[in-house]
Amino acid sequence: MLDKLQNIFSNREIAIGIWLILFIVIFAFSKHTIIFLKSVIPILFSRKFIIFYALFLSYFCLVIYLLCKCKFWSLDLLKDTIFWVFFVELPLFVKTIDEAKNNYFFVKLIKDNITIFVIIEFVLNFWSFNLIVEIIMVPLMVILGGFYALISSKTNHKILKKFYDRFLLFFGIIAFFNVLFHIFNNLNELLNLTSVKEFLLPVILILFNLPIVYGLALYNIYEQVFITVRGDMSEISKMKLSIMRFSGINFSRIAIIRSNLNYVTLISKTNDDMKINLKKFEGRLSVQVGENYMRRANFYVFWSLLGLLISIIGIVWCNTNILINNYMSLKSTETVTRVREIVTYMCATGVVISVFSLIYSVGMKKAKN
Repeated sequence: MLDKLQNIFSNREIAIGIWLILFIVIFAFSKHTIIFLKSVIPILFSRKFIIFYALFLSYFCLVIYLLCKCKFWSLDLLKDTIFWVFFVELPLFVKTIDEAKNNYFFVKLIKDNITIFVIIEFVLNFWSFNLIVEIIMVPLMVILGGFYALISSKTNHKILKKFYDRFLLFFGIIAFFNVLFHIFNNLNELLNLTSVKEFLLPVILILFNLPIVYGLALYNIYEQVFITVRGDMSEISKMKLSIMRFSGINFSRIAIIRSNLNYVTLISKTNDDMKINLKKFEGRLSVQVGENYMRRANFYVFWSLLGLLISIIGIVWCNTNILINNYMSLKSTETVTRVREIVTYMCATGVVISVFSLIYSVGMKKAKN
């Protein structure tokens, strides 16, 4: 039984699963948990949330279907996809509702998911320790992480924090050398098509699911603005419509209104008042961007176009009749095919990232506010 589980899940994933099951069993039947669930479940299964779940699942299934058509996604990635939904996407929805206040949130979201640290984290998580070691490490790392957050927030624990930093550095060095040892002894495990797909999957999913995250943030902030609209019932719907016409799907505009309710909704009693106040407010926003801002936008456009060009060249090169082994001195046809597939998938991901970056950069260049 354990051997079958280890064929599907890594030792770290099995250890996390064991502790999660224990946590659920211990806390599921406690009085406080039951009270909490009674208050939360009606909210989670309210009409608005059910509509959102249906939209998300429909869109997500469409993304998976498109990835299947592109021959990227297969059942081998089902486990990674489910893990991504529960441990990345669902927490991201909560974070979006709490923290999405401006467009920088989405820029930071992309940066956090497409950085060198993502590669390092993937490599470090690629190999795990013995199952017993992982079972001991999982709760230990959770406890140490909470302890570190606690002493970091206190200014009178500098000595303790310095000792803790050294301990983490020592542990990190051990983990690093463990990974290096496995890389040199099992290089083929890392450099294969399945591993590349597992690495690229979270990046591709986060990019394709940005519209859902953006839509959730937009809906949430519209709701925050709409609850401040006051007046006759016959006027409220018209006033909301005026706000929607003013902001549309521009998150920055509705976010600025949310931050300046005193100039828009709180002083508007009728739809005519709302239109006048929105027009005045638009005048406050019409501040032209400076030269440095435009140079930064041009810089992003240049690198997006360069990344797109390199990615397209890579795809074309890998799918022409020119043999890669003429350049890399590879003798095995199987190895050549595998390298072609890996480079093709990486370049295809580069195309997606470059297109998203280019769209953002062009929009940033044309921004007036």
